[in-house]
Amino acid sequence: MTPNPGLGDGTLKALYQRGGRLMNVHLDLLYACDLDCHHCYLDDKRRPQVPLAKLVDVLEQAAAMGVLQLLLSGGEIFLRKDLYEVLEATRRLNFHLRLKTHGGNVTEDDAARLAALGVAQVDFSVYALDDAVHDTFTRKTGSLRRTLAGIDYLIAAGVPVEVKVSVTSFNLHHYRPLVDHFASRGIPCSFNAKIRGTNSLETSTYPLNVSGEDKVELELWRLERAGGPRAHAPVPPPERSHFCSAGRSMLYVAPDLEVYPCVSYPMSLGSLRDHSLSELWAAAPGLEAVRAATRRDTGPAGEATGVCATCPARPHCSYCPGAAYIESGHALTPPEVVCASAFAKLEAVVRWGRGERPKGHAAGRTRFPIAVNLHAAETKVYGSEHAGGCSCG
Repeated sequence: MTPNPGLGDGTLKALYQRGGRLMNVHLDLLYACDLDCHHCYLDDKRRPQVPLAKLVDVLEQAAAMGVLQLLLSGGEIFLRKDLYEVLEATRRLNFHLRLKTHGGNVTEDDAARLAALGVAQVDFSVYALDDAVHDTFTRKTGSLRRTLAGIDYLIAAGVPVEVKVSVTSFNLHHYRPLVDHFASRGIPCSFNAKIRGTNSLETSTYPLNVSGEDKVELELWRLERAGGPRAHAPVPPPERSHFCSAGRSMLYVAPDLEVYPCVSYPMSLGSLRDHSLSELWAAAPGLEAVRAATRRDTGPAGEATGVCATCPARPHCSYCPGAAYIESGHALTPPEVVCASAFAKLEAVVRWGRGERPKGHAAGRTRFPIAVNLHAAETKVYGSEHAGGCSCG
């Protein structure tokens, strides 16, 4: 199902949220993957698959609730022998369907079948155009070559593709030519340097984050590509400034059928083995608090001091309660990985205004130091000494 072309996603989302309805479901079909990427949020890939009949039942429940958009991911979805039976069910139920895959198992025949099924988009992750760098990150020799072949097959078949680049200490010097390469082919390519923790509540992935200065350099390059900073819409009052769609118009269903507010927010709301999707959406423990939370409620160690309401980086911040939950167990304690990204964006805008332009990255560090500034909210202009800082105290 394609959303009404007269309504942008933002408008649709607002309508669904006002009506208390579920619009998006992200369903991971399995834990298993034939790659072993360093930053993967599913850090236990040995657990068994859910039977096809149960997956189809979940899809039918979602369709009955009026869910429009479905993302199927994993693990690696093409390792499921019954993948096309799942996809046929999504077509019968008229979802607007996106897939996420590393693409290394996609053949020319697969691309044709996905085109015939009307898949709206397939998302890929690519880390570098250098085989040694990409394959080191995925820990699988030949993975880049196979991924690029999968992309080519889908493009030739007319299936829309988007490439996503996680910028880490592994590939810091490779993301720019990679982004330029796909842009030259007319393939959308997004990039970010915010590496979150895993769904097992581990922050062992954090050493992959680059330094605060390298984050600023990345944001300067983004500004250059965009032709400079864009005006931000006025931020709403903190008591009306909700964080995201997690639990408000979307849910994540893990491969074991545990349900979470979103894929980045691993606070279990219950299991579809014991409850229906509609039951969890209506009355899952903790879900009402997720929906009600705003920037007014943020603070260190879960104390509602409203620190994010006055933060100077607020216009640049995509607050992630899931990242906060992984870091501290408190969804409302500002997480360092988010604060570092927001302050890097603020710093880049300030430097751009002073005439600075991207120069290129230094060697980079494998662990970025976050400088906690207890009085950051009172500071009006941030120099380089504050890059990666936060105001959460």
